[in-house]
Amino acid sequence: PFGLSQLPFYAVLGVFCAAVSLYFLRVTDRVESWFSRRGNMWVRVAIGGVLLGLMVYLFPPLYGEGYATVTDLLHGNPDSVFAGAPYRSLAGNAWATLGVLLALIVLKAVATASTIGAGGVGGTFGPSLVLGGLSGYFVAMLGNTLGLPPQDTANFALVGMAAVMTGVMHAPFMATFLIAEITGGYGLLVPLLATSAVTYLCV
Repeated sequence: PFGLSQLPFYAVLGVFCAAVSLYFLRVTDRVESWFSRRGNMWVRVAIGGVLLGLMVYLFPPLYGEGYATVTDLLHGNPDSVFAGAPYRSLAGNAWATLGVLLALIVLKAVATASTIGAGGVGGTFGPSLVLGGLSGYFVAMLGNTLGLPPQDTANFALVGMAAVMTGVMHAPFMATFLIAEITGGYGLLVPLLATSAVTYLCV
């Protein structure tokens, strides 16, 4: 359950999600522009394929749209980010998990932009949801690992989804009510609104 004493932590999440949103927008713009300057279609496809192949090999959760990874996080299974990875022996280590989550946040934008820039089909809706889920879980887990007052990682992941969508699409009410509706999480309406407002103002 949500308590008003948690609002400062959700405000921190809002600032972090604003930074993630701006990063996503800037990276996708620059990477897609870089690909567009490669005149030959086959060169773009080859570069995009090699980049995506390397990223997926090192971080398997980047394969596909990423919803499965977010679902695993919502169900309290952070070790899923190590599945199929060459460093899967680190599963269970909190700091290693935080490092992988941060890497996924950084690389998801590059993977999305590389897919679109190389000629694939895609947009910002799905990636913003996935980035938000990863960001929310990362912030809550980082606070919990540092010994701050414990926060529910699933709640933070859900609120992060709305916040990053707000930052990317500049639509705080759409993002808030979309997440509340698809998850039935109306108990989180206050943190959803507050965090989305902070993200929107920061962006």
